[in-house]
Amino acid sequence: MVADKTILGGGGEVEITGALTASGTGTHSGTNTFTGTVNLENITEHKAGSGKYLKGIKNQVVKKVAWSTGATIPSGAIPLPAKTIITGLHVVVDTQLAFASGAVNIKAGTSAGNDAIANASNVVGSGTTLAVGKGASSDTAISTALGGAAPIVNVADSAYATAARDIHFTLTAAGGNFTAGVVSFVVEYMYVGESNE
Repeated sequence: MVADKTILGGGGEVEITGALTASGTGTHSGTNTFTGTVNLENITEHKAGSGKYLKGIKNQVVKKVAWSTGATIPSGAIPLPAKTIITGLHVVVDTQLAFASGAVNIKAGTSAGNDAIANASNVVGSGTTLAVGKGASSDTAISTALGGAAPIVNVADSAYATAARDIHFTLTAAGGNFTAGVVSFVVEYMYVGESNE
C-alpha cells in the first residue's frame, strides 16, 4: 500500500468483507463482491450500455440531445438489456425550445422515427417556445407536473422484451423547424431475469 493508491488483484475479483468507505474517483472492473456496509456519499453513476443494468432496483437511462437541424430532435439509440420491462418514458426541456409554430409531439420506438413503443402525443398543443422544465411523461402525475399537454402513452404489449433492444425517441415540431433547444430523453426500466444471471 502507498499513500494515494492501493492495487488489489490483477483485474480479476476483489472481495471486501468489512466496511468500505471510498473517496475520490475509483474504477472497478471484473467481479466485485461487497458484504457489509458500503457508504456512497456523492453521485453514484452507472454508465448504461448494451446489456448493462443494475439488479434489484429501477434503472434509468438519460440522454441529453441538442437540436441540430430540421423539425425533429431524435434521441438516437438508448440501449436496454434483455429481460426488462419499461416502467417509464419521459422527456424534459433542458434549454428552451424554439420552433416555428403549432404542436410539439413525442413518440418512441425501436428504431429511428418508429412508434412501436409509444404513439405520438402532444408535449405542447401550440406555441413557438417550450420553456426549461416543461415536458411529458408516461406517468400521468409527472406529465401533469411537467405541464405536458398529454401524457406519453405506451403501445400495448410493448413494455417487456426478452432480447436486448434500443429505444429511440423522436420529438417533432408539427408546424415547422426547431431553431434552438436541448432536451433530455429518459427511459426507466426494471430487470426481471433471474437474480443469479
